[in-house]
Amino acid sequence: MKLLLIAATAFLLPLMATAQTTRTTDYTGTLPVYEMFDTLVHPPVFKGGESAMYQFIGENVVYPRYAKKNGIQGTVIIEFLVDAKGKVKNIKALKEVGGGCTEEALRVVKSMPKWTPGTCEGKPVIVRYTLPIKFKLS
Repeated sequence: MKLLLIAATAFLLPLMATAQTTRTTDYTGTLPVYEMFDTLVHPPVFKGGESAMYQFIGENVVYPRYAKKNGIQGTVIIEFLVDAKGKVKNIKALKEVGGGCTEEALRVVKSMPKWTPGTCEGKPVIVRYTLPIKFKLS
């Protein structure tokens, strides 16, 4: 079986309007966390943009041997925070796929370089980001 390029799509649409804080807080429990649906002036950006992020994921994800051998496919949904310094933190899987796919998706997201942080009213803010990573065999 040939592997199809592992594709990822982001639920990130730059929205232009006034910013709103959410009721959630960061991993320390003290700072407001902005959701992607909040109207941020500038959302966080992976260095080089979305296409660079897709390239990073495609070059770094290794299809798990067990999943490949057993025909396991699916989409892992990863959620994480991009903090005010651009660091990826609080990485977790919202939707898992067996055979080591979830662990591989988590590993790759954890290895991401710093992002350009999102800003609200000209100040860097923490933003929650959701990223689906698809594992597909053909």
